[in-house]
Formats: sequence, structure tokens, C-alpha cells
Amino acid sequence: MNTAVYLAPRPRSIAPLTQRHGAPGQDLLPRAATAPHEPHAVMLRGLGPERGLGPLQPTLVARTEDDFVAAVQAVLAAPGGATQLADAMALLPRDASGHFKFYPPVQRVHQLVLVEACCAQPGFPRVDPRRIESAGMVLRRPQVDGSGAAPGWLAWQRRGEQAVGWVALSGRSGAHGVSELDEPDAVRRRPVELSGNAHIDAKLQELVRRRSLSAVANTPPSERVIPLHPLPEALCAALGRTVLLGYLPVASDEVVNSNESTRGAPDDADVQALQAHLMHYLRAGSAKALPRAGATLDPSWLQDIAQAPDGTDDVPSSLAAARWMQTLMQLHLEFDLGSNTPDAAGLQQVFTGYRTLRLTADARSAAGAAVDLWAQALCRATTGWQAAQAAQLATDVLDARFRTPAVQALLNSWVAHGRPALDAGNLTAAEAELLALRRLRRFLAGATLTPALPFVRAALDVLLGDVTPAQQVTQPDYWADVSTALDQAFAVAAAARVRQREAAMFSGAGKRLSEPGTPQAVRCFVRLKSPAACPQTLAWSAYSELFTVTPWWETGSAKPRVIDMPDPFDRGVLRKLKPNIGFGMPGKLGQLMTPSNLAKLKDGGKPSDSGDIGIDWICGFNIPIITLCALIVLNIFLQLMNLVFWWLPFVKICLPIPRKK
Repeated sequence: MNTAVYLAPRPRSIAPLTQRHGAPGQDLLPRAATAPHEPHAVMLRGLGPERGLGPLQPTLVARTEDDFVAAVQAVLAAPGGATQLADAMALLPRDASGHFKFYPPVQRVHQLVLVEACCAQPGFPRVDPRRIESAGMVLRRPQVDGSGAAPGWLAWQRRGEQAVGWVALSGRSGAHGVSELDEPDAVRRRPVELSGNAHIDAKLQELVRRRSLSAVANTPPSERVIPLHPLPEALCAALGRTVLLGYLPVASDEVVNSNESTRGAPDDADVQALQAHLMHYLRAGSAKALPRAGATLDPSWLQDIAQAPDGTDDVPSSLAAARWMQTLMQLHLEFDLGSNTPDAAGLQQVFTGYRTLRLTADARSAAGAAVDLWAQALCRATTGWQAAQAAQLATDVLDARFRTPAVQALLNSWVAHGRPALDAGNLTAAEAELLALRRLRRFLAGATLTPALPFVRAALDVLLGDVTPAQQVTQPDYWADVSTALDQAFAVAAAARVRQREAAMFSGAGKRLSEPGTPQAVRCFVRLKSPAACPQTLAWSAYSELFTVTPWWETGSAKPRVIDMPDPFDRGVLRKLKPNIGFGMPGKLGQLMTPSNLAKLKDGGKPSDSGDIGIDWICGFNIPIITLCALIVLNIFLQLMNLVFWWLPFVKICLPIPRKK
């Protein structure tokens, strides 16, 4: 029986091209082409009792020493140091979810990452540090879906120096995106077709690198890489391991520079909450008389806000000026209504529905005691009123033969909205009607109903000091009625405007690199040098255990600093406390600091303003005494606020220490 044995065809060897050194047609191929030695695969693992036998996850270390790198090296140099660092992970604090709890640098706690680089061969020989071209680690977050499972990871990516944000990594690379095991640097990630000739390949790679650097905006985003550094060779040789160390930055102020809100469009609950927050001038209601009608606006009016009560509803006439100033400041501070940016255009378009009514003295005289009722009727009778139409419209009122449909509609609405009755006396009904129409003509001729936006912008310029006194702005007489539809439309536009301002001023969820309480993990990698004409190889570690970062105000494990204070009752000590800091103050600020003005401020009075006398001041102070004054004031306020928060047992602990002899 013949048995056929299948032998796979032997692949042809392709010799790489080299530089030509001889005559044309000669020496194009090397005389003896030998295959380069295949390098070993490399593993990155945490520290363990034996080389290469540590856990798959990187080792996370928390240190409180000032020179934390030297402290870690000293532990590793001691017998069993690697085991000691690995076992210390079990002592790290954890949060309620079981994740490691790390503290920001403000708590003087430093988090470090340690990995061991070894070959995937029997005995796990250590990697020669000279083979490592570069090393680093990346921070990633688990991507949680609606069910609570974590199907993938999010990576913080940047394009040049511009942060892109947290981007989901795909399951595989190529057209589907960047996978978890791809090169984190987009420039290095670009494929380069190699020719097999070392000289030509070097030129190709240099060309790709130059083009990538010259067109950063067109390159894909790169993942943020935190460097890893091999420990000193003498220490690694003594350990028989190649250990890499990196500082884990758990706090960062890097944010996505974007004006897009991450919370989506406001829903009905958001609009209703903001609607209740609006001042009563902006909410639905009839026309309201404004305080100080006809007066010239002045920045001193802002002082009225100090007397404003809590809430947003109407107030007695004595507090109306304070509530009106609150309305203008709400439009400015919360919604930035007067801004010239495109973002404010939507809110400004809706705000054009708000109107102000100005009355001349003759118009007020014509209405008499019923001026408020006449103003409310006029605002309800028409949706717009221009001063240029007033004279013609008022003339057409008297003669029915010349009344246009618009005039007749105004009169009909005027009567329907309860035109105030006049004291006819001995006049007949026709005479009383004629008298009423004549007074109405005078009233209409002196009434100007205009959109409120130009006035609000001018008023804010004056109140904020952006307009010279020569450019005067007078206060209108009435704030026109606000319909329910306008109230709702403004609340919707204001809610959207708040979203815009929130995105522009603050970083929302998903737009910050460092967010306290968000689980994240670290993954390490090394780039290994390869033989000529071969690309670099990338070796990854496993993901570390998840960890979260505590808020800055939560106390860490480091011991508190003790600052020694001087004894202010010791005259000998006081003689040694010379001014060691100076403040340069303008003349008016220096006058404010005089004892007489400070006494007035203490008693709730207004300091005197004697004008600028042409003298500035430089005042020197002693920093320890300033600190002592701040400490005394702090204790006073701690006692006062303790009545509300009852926090003294937690935030202030004083220990009786026997005096040194």
C-alpha cells in the first residue's frame, strides 16, 4: 500500500535590497543572505516574588514621601522588596464599589505604576533595556451601556495639543476605528509600505513623519500617553529584572475646548424650574409700572439690590427698585442677554416680544388717575406700537369717516378691554364720548410702545459703567404685559442659553480628563526595537484594577502639616516680625484703608470719598501676622457657622501639648 506524504512547498526566500556599490548590474543582491534572529515576544506584568511570575495587572503603589521615586527604589533594593510592594496593594483603600480609591496630589499622596518587562521564554529572562525604544501607559474608562455591563473602553484622545475627549475604542482596527491594542500615537500608527531596503525604508518613514507633523489637523487623534521610565540599570541588574516606573496623574485640568453641552436639550422639568426662577417682570402678567419712571439711569442704582428680599415675586413699591435691578442683573449675569455673540441670538430673538411703554406728561394728564388702567389697556390692545404712527392714529380716532381698519380695531379692543369710564357730569352721552375720544387722542399721541431689548442693552451699559455720563438713558414708565406664550418661549430659550453658557464656562461630564468618582484603569506598553527594515513591535500589559479619584476636599492618608505661629504677646518676638511683603495701592484704595473709613465700614456706613489727591501707597505687612489675623477671623466664623452646620467636632481638633522645657 502506497502512502502519499504531503509536503508543503518550500517558500522562496526574498533577499532584501541593499545599496549598490558596484557597477550597473552587479551586487544588487547580497552574496550571503541570512535571516535575522527572530526576537522573543515580550510580556509586561506586575511585580511578584519571582521574575515573570507576578500578576497580569500592573502594580499600583501609593506613597506619601516627598521623594517618592527614591523611596520606591529603596524598597526594591531591600530583600523581598518586590513582594513588599506587590503585597501593599491589598492595603490600598477602596470605595463603596470595591475600586481602589486614589487621592489627588493636593493631599500629598502620589500614585505610581510599576511593571516588569520579561521575555515569554522559559525562565522569563528580563528584557534588555537597550531594546526598549520608548514606553508609556494610557488611562482608559470602561464604557458602560444601559444594562450596566462594560462592553468596551473609552480613551482620552488629543489632536496635537487640542483635547478631543473620551472616544470609544473599537473591537478591531482598520476601517472600523482604533482598537485597544493599536499604536496610541496616530503618527506611528500610519502604515508604511516597506521595500525591504533599509536605506529606502528609513527615507520613507522620515517622509511620513514630516508630512504628519506639517498637517496635524488632518491626522487622526492620538491617545494621551503617560511616560514610563526604566529604573536605573544597576538596580535592575541586582534584581535580575527590568522594571519600569511611571507617575500616575490622577488629577488634571485638561478639558475639551468645546461650546457643546454634554447634557442634551433641556426637558420640560428644566424649563418649568427655570420659569419659576425668572423675575416676575419676565413672567406672564399684565403691564407693570416701573420704579423711577423718567429718571436717568445711574450705576448707583445697583446698590438697591442690597435691600431686595428673597424670591422672584412682586414686592411692595418701596422695594420695587431693588426687584427691577435684580431683573436687569438676571438678564445680564445669568443669560448674558446683551452679548454680541451668535450664541445669544436665539434668546434675543425671543426677547423682542417684551416691550416697554413710555408716556409723556401730556399723556399722563389725559389719562389722569386711570393712567395705570389706560396703559394696561393699550398694551393689551396692540402687539406693537411705533411713535411715528401715533399722530396719524390719534387724529383718525376722532372722525369715524377717516378711521382705518387698524384704528377701528384698536378702538374695538380698547372698549373690549374695559376702557375706563369718564365722569360725564351734565354732558350728554355723545358729548361724553367725544370728550373720551379727545383724551384718548392725547394719550395715544404721547405713548410710545417699543421692544425692550434696545433699552435693556443701553441700561446694562450704563449700570456696568460702559457708557460715559453724557450718554443718558432714561427709565421707561411701564413694562408691557407678557403673554403666557411669550413666557413659555422665553423660558425655553433661556434654558437653552444656560446650557450654552454652562458648556462655555464649565466642563461637563465626559469633557474632563479627571473626574472624581469615575472608574478608570491604566494599561502599559513598550515599543521594542526590531532588526533593520522591520517596524517596531508593541507589547501591552493587561488592564490594571479599576480605581477612582476622590474629590480634592476629602482628606488623604498623609499626616497634616503643622505651621508654628508666633506669640503676639511676647514683645521680643514682635520686634523680630518685620514687614516681608508689600502691597502697592492706588490713592483711593489707600484712603479707604484709613482708620476713620474702616470704622465707618465696621458700623455699616459708607466711607468718605475725598477724591484723588495724587498720592499712591505701598504698605508693608508681616506674613505671619497676616496669617494670625486670618486664623482668628476663621475661628470666629467657625463658631458662628457651627450653629448651622454643627461641624466643629469634625473640622477643628486641638490637642493639648505640654510646653517644651
